[in-house]
Parts: sequence; structure tokens; C-alpha cells
Amino acid sequence: MRLETRVEGGVTYLDVDGRLVAGDGAPAVEIPRNELLNLLEPTEEPSAALVDEVERLVEAGVRKLVLNFAALKEIDSAGLGEIVRAYVAASKGGATLRLINLGRVGRILNLPWSR
Repeated sequence: MRLETRVEGGVTYLDVDGRLVAGDGAPAVEIPRNELLNLLEPTEEPSAALVDEVERLVEAGVRKLVLNFAALKEIDSAGLGEIVRAYVAASKGGATLRLINLGRVGRILNLPWSR
């Protein structure tokens, strides 16, 4: 996943490009065949880069944030959790966070803070 920040009309846009999925950004790990049965639950989390960037921007005084998913290529349930954590981080810091260009995911979820 790649993040680019831009400011337009007093609003800070965070453009998300690539994949927002479990283990994104983490190196692949080879697991010995005899240990595969021990992996009953997935433990990988998506890269925390999105939440980290939102927290950094809020700490810097940004109060209007928009996450732009126009270039998002793939998202899974862990990625959706990352979006929720970003929303919570912004809210706790006194900022508003909106989502745009969610495509099919946004229509399915019908999130009140997206358009």
C-alpha cells in the first residue's frame, strides 16, 4: 500500500493506492510443513501505515481528513478494520474523517461517514 497526502481547500486528502489486506507490507515467512497444523487462526494484521499516518496528521493539527480509495486495488476484512481504527484515531484526536471512492465496498457497507 502506498499513501500520498495532499491538501485542497483546507481539507487533507490521503490517497490510498494498492492493497489494504492482512499482512500487506510484511515479508513472506516460510513455515515448515510439520508446523502448518498449528496455524488454526490467522494472526497477521494489515500494515499499520494508514492508522499511523492518520495519527501523525491529527497530531500535526489536521482536523479535516478524507481517505480517497480511488486507486485501492484490493481490501479484506483486516483492511476494513484498519479503516475503522483510522476513524477512531481521528475522532479521538478531534478530527473528522470521511471516505471517498470506496466503490463496491462502500455500497455494500453503506457507511455513514463515506460518500
